[in-house]
Amino acid sequence: MYLFYFTIITGLLYIYTSLMSQKSPTLEAFSHKSSNSYDKDDIFDSTYVFIADQLFFDKEYYDNFCKVIIKYLNSVYNNHLSIGIKHGGHINELLKHHTNKTTSISDSNVLTHFCNYNYPSNTYKFVSNYEEDSYIFQENTFTHISIIDKEIYSNKNINGLLYNCYKWLTHKGYLFIEVFDNVHSLKKQISDGNANSKFIRVKYSYTNNIQELNNGRFHFKEQFKSSNNKIKKNIHEIVYNDIEYIKNIANKIGLVYTSYIQNISNGKSILIFQKY
Repeated sequence: MYLFYFTIITGLLYIYTSLMSQKSPTLEAFSHKSSNSYDKDDIFDSTYVFIADQLFFDKEYYDNFCKVIIKYLNSVYNNHLSIGIKHGGHINELLKHHTNKTTSISDSNVLTHFCNYNYPSNTYKFVSNYEEDSYIFQENTFTHISIIDKEIYSNKNINGLLYNCYKWLTHKGYLFIEVFDNVHSLKKQISDGNANSKFIRVKYSYTNNIQELNNGRFHFKEQFKSSNNKIKKNIHEIVYNDIEYIKNIANKIGLVYTSYIQNISNGKSILIFQKY
């Protein structure tokens, strides 16, 4: 009898450790001694996608963002699209019992796979040009669309992005956009990652800094150094679009400004628009 239980427990431990080893990146995943990655495909490799979830996942933000969306749901049918996910697909999981469907899209194929690994029953799609191609989805498909994870500041074509959101929204559908009151709040939140998490402390030395450019543009630079001295450097180009600028673009497209919910978590706020 004791041998039976011992065998069962040993088997369960083996399965658990096997799954964790598949999910956790190895130190050897950094393939270069030192490199500067500007391209999104190079930045969002399998190692970075996992680490970013450790560094930047803000549960309070996702919880509060979803609570706002839930307030605007209707009683009959809710089909939600989330654009710009850069973490582990958590928004789908938080909304799965409130909406009929939540679809998240990302222009990182690796990130999409990571989300599907975390939550196999949810819907995550790799779409490389969602700000350019309005035919990805049919018109009047989604009752709610959210633009999250600083996508409004990292996407270089917000005119196209907001236009496509307008096309994909149903009549009286809602658009939610994560925003920051000012560029200083944005920089602070980007820089204040959770570098003291146990995983980061044990596995890597992590540093970041901001390089000022012009016209609200700046580079967010990250460096990871593993215990075997492999180094990965990422350079993200960020453009701060102030709230009035975003509202003006949305208004020209035909979206009606509805509400502004300030500081739901760590300086992050939400702009809400409706399609008529």
